[in-house]
Amino acid sequence: MKLEHSVMQKLNISIDDVSPHPLSGIDVVDRCFEVLEHFPDAKFTLFVPTAYWRTMKTPGRPDTTTPRALYLREHPEFCDRLASLPRSNFEIGYHGRFHGIPNVSNNDELRSLDRRRCEMLWCEMQRDIELANLGSLFTQTIRPPAMYMSPAAIQFFADLDMTLALSPRDVHMRSYGSAVADNIDKVVFANAWAPDDEFSNLPQSDNIEILYHACTWDGGYFDTAKVTTLLKWLEQHPVEFSFINGMRRKQS
Repeated sequence: MKLEHSVMQKLNISIDDVSPHPLSGIDVVDRCFEVLEHFPDAKFTLFVPTAYWRTMKTPGRPDTTTPRALYLREHPEFCDRLASLPRSNFEIGYHGRFHGIPNVSNNDELRSLDRRRCEMLWCEMQRDIELANLGSLFTQTIRPPAMYMSPAAIQFFADLDMTLALSPRDVHMRSYGSAVADNIDKVVFANAWAPDDEFSNLPQSDNIEILYHACTWDGGYFDTAKVTTLLKWLEQHPVEFSFINGMRRKQS
């Protein structure tokens, strides 16, 4: 289906969980360069946890857990690869610290935080990236792990004038409360999730953010097949590639 708009749609390609985890690593950017061979202006937002730590077993995949946190500073090759990416095509956004709550969950670190805990988490993430010499690389963009985020967390990061990469789905919106409406000019919604629709029913929106994953155990893993699907769609639908910040609503 070809989407008809008087203004060319902005499109961002984002990838969650880019980390030093051996099954959720930096090699996924090789797929990004396959896209760049055909569309040199494509823009990718990589969402990186600053100390990824999975403690709960994934059904059927016990190898996804790690015995300790994967602090970025302890993985210089990963950090060097991030730093070497062309900034005209790649930006790095925050994706929590541990991504989950150690020994409780793998995925909802920001779901129930009050403002005090948000302040602590922000300081911890800042320390992580400074120790990894990546302080200048991260942009003012954050996506909560698994898309869940407390109203206090939304307000805290909005007060920092960060761009909030969130979800329009009801199950996630319920965790946001009224904080999204209060800060809508700072919100960009991921509104196309691979492989949910494989581009057969993209939103009628001026902004399209396509969400993939770096973790190989996830159905949205950005593999070669998904690159092929994406390239076919891009060949038929002219878009203006954009980083997340460029998709924010303008204040009236």
